[in-house]
Amino acid sequence: MKKAGLTVMLALCLLLFPAVCLGGTDWQALKTEYFTVFYPSGLEEVAREVLQILEYYRPEVEKLTGNRQYHLPVVIDDTGILPNGMANPFYYYVHLFWYPPKAGMLGTVEDWNALVAVHEYTHILQMTNAGKGPKVLCNIFGNLFSPNVWVPCWVIEGITVYSESRLSNYQGRLNDGKFDAYIGARVAADRFPSILDATFSPHEFQLEGIYTHGGLFFDYLAQTYGEEKLTEFFTVRGSSLGALDQSAEEVFGKSFPLLWEEWKEYETERFKDFTIDGERITTDGWYISNPVVAAGEQDEMLLCYIREKEIKTGPGRSYSSAEIVVRNLATQEEKVAVATTSSFSLPLKVRGHKLYYGVYELKPGYDNALNSGYGAYAELREKDLRSGKDRLVLAGDLRAYELLPDGSVLYATALKEGFGSKLYLYHPEAGSRLLFEVPYLIDEMAADGGRIVFSARKKGENNDLYLFTLETGEFTPLVTTAYGEYGITLAGDRLFFHANYQQVYGVYCYKLSTGQVYKMTTGNYATEPAYDETRGELYFVGLHAEGFDLYRQKAAFSPYQLPAPLPERGLSWAEKGIAVEAKPGGYGDNLRTLTPKMMLPYFSPLDDGYVAGLYFLGTDAIGHLPGYQIGFLYDSVAKRWGTDTLVLLNLFPPFFVNLGYLSFADRPFYLDFNYPFYNRLSPGLSQITVGLACSYGKGLGAELIPYTSLGFSYPGTRLNFQLQTPVEDLDYIGKDKRVGYYGGVEANRLLGKGELSLKVQGFIDPDNQNGVFPLIRGYREGLAAKKGAVATLEYSHPLSQVRAGNWRLSTYLEDLYASLFVDAAFPDEGQYQLAYGVELSQELKIACAWLTITLTPGVRLGFDRDGESFVHFFLGI
Repeated sequence: MKKAGLTVMLALCLLLFPAVCLGGTDWQALKTEYFTVFYPSGLEEVAREVLQILEYYRPEVEKLTGNRQYHLPVVIDDTGILPNGMANPFYYYVHLFWYPPKAGMLGTVEDWNALVAVHEYTHILQMTNAGKGPKVLCNIFGNLFSPNVWVPCWVIEGITVYSESRLSNYQGRLNDGKFDAYIGARVAADRFPSILDATFSPHEFQLEGIYTHGGLFFDYLAQTYGEEKLTEFFTVRGSSLGALDQSAEEVFGKSFPLLWEEWKEYETERFKDFTIDGERITTDGWYISNPVVAAGEQDEMLLCYIREKEIKTGPGRSYSSAEIVVRNLATQEEKVAVATTSSFSLPLKVRGHKLYYGVYELKPGYDNALNSGYGAYAELREKDLRSGKDRLVLAGDLRAYELLPDGSVLYATALKEGFGSKLYLYHPEAGSRLLFEVPYLIDEMAADGGRIVFSARKKGENNDLYLFTLETGEFTPLVTTAYGEYGITLAGDRLFFHANYQQVYGVYCYKLSTGQVYKMTTGNYATEPAYDETRGELYFVGLHAEGFDLYRQKAAFSPYQLPAPLPERGLSWAEKGIAVEAKPGGYGDNLRTLTPKMMLPYFSPLDDGYVAGLYFLGTDAIGHLPGYQIGFLYDSVAKRWGTDTLVLLNLFPPFFVNLGYLSFADRPFYLDFNYPFYNRLSPGLSQITVGLACSYGKGLGAELIPYTSLGFSYPGTRLNFQLQTPVEDLDYIGKDKRVGYYGGVEANRLLGKGELSLKVQGFIDPDNQNGVFPLIRGYREGLAAKKGAVATLEYSHPLSQVRAGNWRLSTYLEDLYASLFVDAAFPDEGQYQLAYGVELSQELKIACAWLTITLTPGVRLGFDRDGESFVHFFLGI
């Protein structure tokens, strides 16, 4: 077995070099002095556009952040229908997801590539702005020592939201209107978010949290003190090792808490007359969306809508609830028609007793290493409200859909090789057929009375409304402005929609026969209209301090003149037509990013000495080698040098390999193969993972641990099963081999506002040279037996929301919890252990700039199997 383990290690090492060289043949690069853009095949046009955008806006971002960097790796990833981006200042790279968000996901979006590229580039320049002494430390140890990294998250995201909103009057979340409405709602409720709310993000509805608070706060600072003060702040902060408020006082003359109070006064005055139209008819808060008024089987009027929220049951533990609710408007009775563990990707529609909706789902095979090759797609599903049966209709990269009278489905997908959409017609018997490829990005569809209307956008513009001709593919403009029009629904001759005119969201109506536009609401926020023609009532989504809810009012049609465009801020990158000379690159450029990015000193005291040394850390940009460490350590007791090396390999995702060597360990070689065989978001079987962990030492031989895990997920319920079988050489103690069996199951159930959990572990490992039984509560020592089981039954519940803290001490008390528990350990022979009791724990958050550490100090009171009482104080991490 020793030879087998060593052979596996050597074979893998021999395979690593060609695997690295061959693993990235599908990736190419484009290079300038400032950027190296990596992209997989099929995304070259996106890569060229991103490079052109970054070069065009680079001087503006440099001016805002007071910093300049060179040779920044920018990776274009395909993650399916997920739009996002990320920046890593420590390993110095940016990842951008190519898929453009639908209108409303991140406000109104004229140009996704420009918004996400500038946002993430601002992150890099802001966080790597280091001067004087800190610059020397960064050059030696890496960007971990940049003072601008060690600021609260609302600072990090605030400046990027501000930066993305400078590109255009109609793009960026500060120009959208939703952030303003949220702050207005908090003012109206006399619950203005505190600086502690922004820093510690307590569990409550905060819209986009650090993005909202930070973006609006930095916008206020720029308006009040001048944009140049933002640049000065990051420059001063980059040269300071002192407290954050010292930098704020030097630049603004006041600490951040005082500046925050100024901002509060400003917003309180600005939104003193904040109102939402109509009568609030739901009280759930969080995220209510997509109301639909439809006739039921008995011609009763139904109101269907989506309800999503987060339910917190303990520190770091919460449940996501995503449901479709059907309300009978005559009786006001509600029932949950659909409950899922995924989230909704497509709008719901009702046809008779059939309800249609879309959810996100996962599968491997996408061109990315960041998500281990996994990406998201949409499943269009049909729920029979009469029988309760739920079936899959269609799956793919669906962006928008509509049900036609003949039973077919018209749907659109986004073009990957350029800007625009592909339009398909799906019929259950004939399958999908491509109709048209159009230069519009289609976000929504609505059909009624033979008419089909789209909310779609041209390249570089916001969403407008178009009448679509199915036979010819013609787009006829209906409502076109520089703002965004979407949230569409058709009711005969009336097209209802919402828009953010003058950065205030309201509901409007377009009469198809006359072309007249009517304004339906006058308050500070109203979206997603649904019209009940039989009662003459308008339903819509409104915003208050606790989230989104449904509102209702009598429909009033007031003629409205569409707004004139605002003065332009300047030509966009596309209008300017700037030329960028880029050199072609290849996978070798990615290998060059493997140079170490951080050097960290290490010291660990021993009983009669110490271990000390240096660690070098790095990664590649694409993510095929998502991390490595090389440690050079000295053991003062053994008086020898050693190494601690770890390499993570993601060359053939989702297959993942960890390879390590720790010279001071008894078995210094370590190898772990991990394969996530199955992943799914919807209810049912959620994951299957298989793996093999190996370790080897010359004196002890090899230990192999095959393992597997299975997970099941249902609304409010989670089940996880684990099994591993360690096999170990025992020649070093005169035995043949050790074979052990470890299995476990964990079941968690949302019960009321708390969580009921059951954990059971069983093990058979008679030749294990170490302890097998874990320590249970109420006992100081675990059982010595090598066979048996351990079980825990526990119910935890929030007791009180403390929500108090101290800015200077960077501490915050969030929630107080109580739990009832029963622990038991059963050996195959001898006496068992049993303990039961109650725990009280307080959630304590400590902010280390962007890093928030959550501790749960508490007290445990209980009894053991002999009736002896115990009181223990503990600190959970």
